[in-house]
Amino acid sequence: MKSRRSFILLTIIFSVLVATSCTPKESDISEGLPPLHKKKIGETNGLSYREKLLLGFVMREMLSPYGGIYTNYNKNGVFEYGVKGREVLSESVGLMMYYAVLRGNKEIFDIQYKFLTEGMMTKEGFIPWKVEEDGTPSSYSSATIDDIRIAYSLIRAHQLWRDRKYLYTARKIADNIMKYEVYNNNLVDCYNWEYGTKSNTIKLSYIDIKGLKALARYQPRLLTVADMGLDLLEKSRYSSRYPFRKIIYNYEKKTFENETTINLIDTLYVSIHLSEAGIEQKEMLDWMRKEISQRDKIYGRYHPIKGQPVVDFESAAVYALGVQLCLREGDKELANELMERLLTLQDMREDTPAYGGFVDLLKGNGHSFDNLQALIAMALLYR
Repeated sequence: MKSRRSFILLTIIFSVLVATSCTPKESDISEGLPPLHKKKIGETNGLSYREKLLLGFVMREMLSPYGGIYTNYNKNGVFEYGVKGREVLSESVGLMMYYAVLRGNKEIFDIQYKFLTEGMMTKEGFIPWKVEEDGTPSSYSSATIDDIRIAYSLIRAHQLWRDRKYLYTARKIADNIMKYEVYNNNLVDCYNWEYGTKSNTIKLSYIDIKGLKALARYQPRLLTVADMGLDLLEKSRYSSRYPFRKIIYNYEKKTFENETTINLIDTLYVSIHLSEAGIEQKEMLDWMRKEISQRDKIYGRYHPIKGQPVVDFESAAVYALGVQLCLREGDKELANELMERLLTLQDMREDTPAYGGFVDLLKGNGHSFDNLQALIAMALLYR
């Protein structure tokens, strides 16, 4: 049965890869792709050259035979939280779905939908935050932010293509979010259905106001959850000196947890959620503009009080999320600056399989999160 399902999915993937040419329009580049990388990728008309290269890398190198997106280009590695390179995260499913909606690519969306509903999701509607490459659960716990993003993307897909199965699945997920991932009208990090337990904390980057309000149309109580979450987001500022955010809130202790370093990805997520709620994020934009001006780059982590970088690496996801925030705030000039920095991290070696992707040249790691966030940023900036 599993071999038959694999064959069907391989057939679908192959049909996506041969649908239309990936060669950019003449106005995009002066010459076509090298022969090694002339792959065909769904409906890709109108994409920028760099976005086509990146999408080609993801579909060619990170799409498993079952339809999920591998967690890492280095498929034999083990990474943060013990995640293996060949495992698939619910995070990747949601991000790829969202990108497919932005680009109106139903073929790519349906590959993710099939992987979600036929392999990943349990009969009760729970979504494991990580699974094996064939969809077999390797965890019995959810990740609330991914559930929200997947359900939101399904709603957008229904609006775009009028296929009611998307809406049915979205409503099932929304009901589970309200029932299992909310405590006293407060969103929590996750739910473990093996033990029937909810976490007592929330990572503020999980409080997706836009997503919750979209789901509230079908699960109205989520509107209160969104309002409670927005209150936490507004109170999360670390200090008045820098636009950094406290990220973990403990409901039992009724306090934020102090952190030794600031992961800029989380802070940018909070800023995006606040911006989508209509709360201006000028200070965050000014800080990013100043960092680019003074350091010529933005680092991945900073000291919460001193405001100095505490690591020496850049992050593709940081630049990609920065682009998304700038576009939300209407600052396309800064968005273009951040995109320029992002593109310096893209692998442009034509003679390697990593061509077009965001891969660490030394270690060979290429996280799905970085690559998919970059795809989203490109889609939003160039559409």
